[in-house]
Amino acid sequence: MDLTFWLYLLVLALGFVAIAIALRSPALGIALWVLVYPLVANLAVPDGLEKIPPTRVVSLILCLACLPLLGSKDSMAKVRAPVALYAAFLVSAFLSSLISPLGMQATQRVLTYGEPIAWLLLGVAAARSRLDDRGTTLLLAATALSFIGVLLVSVPELLTQSNPLLATGIARTTGDYMEDRRLGFTGRLVGTLGQPVYAGMYGVIVIGAVLALLADGRVKAAAQWALALLGVAAIGFVVLTGTRGAIAGLVVLAFLGISAAWRSSRARIFGTALVLLVSVAAMSPVIRTFLDESIRVDEPSSSAANVVGRLALTKRMLDVFASNPVFGVGPGYFQKVVDEPGQIDTEGLGGIENQYATLLAENGLLGCALFVAFLGVLAMRGLSQRGHDPTSRSTLDRWSGAAIGAIGIMGISAFVLTTIPMFHALVLGGTCLAGTGGGKR
Repeated sequence: MDLTFWLYLLVLALGFVAIAIALRSPALGIALWVLVYPLVANLAVPDGLEKIPPTRVVSLILCLACLPLLGSKDSMAKVRAPVALYAAFLVSAFLSSLISPLGMQATQRVLTYGEPIAWLLLGVAAARSRLDDRGTTLLLAATALSFIGVLLVSVPELLTQSNPLLATGIARTTGDYMEDRRLGFTGRLVGTLGQPVYAGMYGVIVIGAVLALLADGRVKAAAQWALALLGVAAIGFVVLTGTRGAIAGLVVLAFLGISAAWRSSRARIFGTALVLLVSVAAMSPVIRTFLDESIRVDEPSSSAANVVGRLALTKRMLDVFASNPVFGVGPGYFQKVVDEPGQIDTEGLGGIENQYATLLAENGLLGCALFVAFLGVLAMRGLSQRGHDPTSRSTLDRWSGAAIGAIGIMGISAFVLTTIPMFHALVLGGTCLAGTGGGKR
């Protein structure tokens, strides 16, 4: 038995520890899984078990174990709209798979779409298990603290220009991102996530969690300083991933969070500090070079050449959608193009870079519309919740809603539906649903 088999068992063991804890203290067990997930989700899986990743097994079992915490039908009314929208999206995806040229492969892809809703329900369960908002605080803290583990890999990765997990075969990757020199002095960091785009987007969600905790007046001074340092490190990490979508998501996160919580003096202070920090960083020659290289799309020889490719890919996906507007060509179509080139028409196709164009082409107009509506409802539940309520509960909900808005925007540059940043954003979004409508949960 090779190392990947033992890693597989280790992840399962950690997951079942979280499940065991959740049976006694749901919020703590769920928070433990939120903390561990970014560190183990990208570990290599033994041959033959690729379609049964241990993290997915644990997430689904943990969700089933926590279902009784969702409450009665009356309390579920607050959760019903987004859950119904996502359920309709799953039905639409299943119908698309039935008429897809991929057959059972498309249906298998639909099954992976069930994991995001499990994470949303975990957030609801964690928040409802503690009537004093500690469930929400635990999830935010776990999201923020998980970044420490990512840093333990990213710092040596930055200093040595070699990711220790990838170099030893412990983790997986889809490319050699150290060869991307857009930052001028280094390649793109991937940390424990194996891919810089998702690493950058995960960093944005971490920053959202940090800002939510900083805006909470109950956090002690020492913890505030520690969180502030963690937030600064996360901003640096996002930039060093070289991910334009994540940088755009960071701007959206700050705008939505600060505008929604503007009545809070802490939100104004931290918002101003964030704007100043970003402004100072933008004056750095390294960052200016990065931004210049990233924005220019008219020079094929520049580091931004992939922007041209992404625009062409999006146009090709829209052409596929125009030919199959109702149900699309089926979930997983473009993944098959990437994994098995030559099996289907690949003209103009070479990746999955725009979530919404991909959903239009694979799931049709109905599927894409349902998913967009799901994210929209979820974000608004957090951002607009108790608009005139200055309590900590309201502040936490608004920043969680901002994280959902940020992941929605970042989806323009990557397919994030079944990724770590999406799961972390959704578990925070679930806490917003648990608090909707005021009163005890």
